[in-house]
Amino acid sequence: MPTRLTTTRLDYLHRSRLPLPTLLALLPVILLIEFGFGMVPDSAAARVLATVQLRALLQAFTLSPAVVVHGLGVIVVLVLLTWHVLNGDRWRVRLLDLPIMLFEGCIASVPLLVAAAALLSGQAMPLGAPTNDYSTLEAVLIAATSGLSEEFIFRMCGIALVHLVLVDVLRLKHAPAMTIAVMLTAVAFTLYHDTSVLEPTAVTFYAIAGLYLGGVFAMRGLAPAVLAHIVYNVVALV
Repeated sequence: MPTRLTTTRLDYLHRSRLPLPTLLALLPVILLIEFGFGMVPDSAAARVLATVQLRALLQAFTLSPAVVVHGLGVIVVLVLLTWHVLNGDRWRVRLLDLPIMLFEGCIASVPLLVAAAALLSGQAMPLGAPTNDYSTLEAVLIAATSGLSEEFIFRMCGIALVHLVLVDVLRLKHAPAMTIAVMLTAVAFTLYHDTSVLEPTAVTFYAIAGLYLGGVFAMRGLAPAVLAHIVYNVVALV
């Protein structure tokens, strides 16, 4: 009996990191962003810096306006589907894994909330979302947009790129390369939030958040990191 439990647990830990389950777990977030922009076209979510940068990149390739407007969702879907195809994985997902992944992401947000309460004296600040008074819909849309775009850029792309250079070019082993990648992207994530205008406690919080979310990504994959980021932002904004 213990062997079966251990095997089942390890199977889930492996399956939930694969690109297709990750895509399906994040699909509600992507759809929320797509429909949200349709309902609130002038939302402040459109001005989240990471999203603006993604759109600028797409415009540089002279892509159609429709692709630029929906660039975040399009890029995430295409990257995860391409990764799935290159892996040669089966087009099969255990549906029970998806709610577990969502629950896991919610649980992963708790350390961020605790760190914010300790360092920011209860004045929680969104991780990369513009601060103001918003309707509930707009606040959730901002939280989802900043969480998905920043985790995609800093964790999935940033960590993968640094890890690739360290392993394939500098011939480091996986563990030290991943550690360095998490640390470097945490520094980039902190500087991205314009530390020149932040209090030292806020800078410390962003650094801790960057390290923590990088660790979540390294150990559990993209979906829990995105969901933890979004849940934190929702609590901070709503």
